[in-house]
Amino acid sequence: MEQLKIGDVVKLNSGGEKMTVSYVIGDANNLIIDNALKHQGFDDGDVMCQWFHNKEVKKEAFKKNMLTKCEK
Repeated sequence: MEQLKIGDVVKLNSGGEKMTVSYVIGDANNLIIDNALKHQGFDDGDVMCQWFHNKEVKKEAFKKNMLTKCEK
């Protein structure tokens, strides 16, 4: 899979709602966020995503191999 970047639209491989990549671990030079996510088992290239569910913004981190990039 190609490297995901901020703004990419993705979906879980298992289905679900479309999400937007809001942060890529290792790309933003924010060591505090990177270290916190790596402590939870995430690696460089894994991402934080945002999406709407019932008019509420949701946000979660995902392993890159769990996601498929959507066509816009």
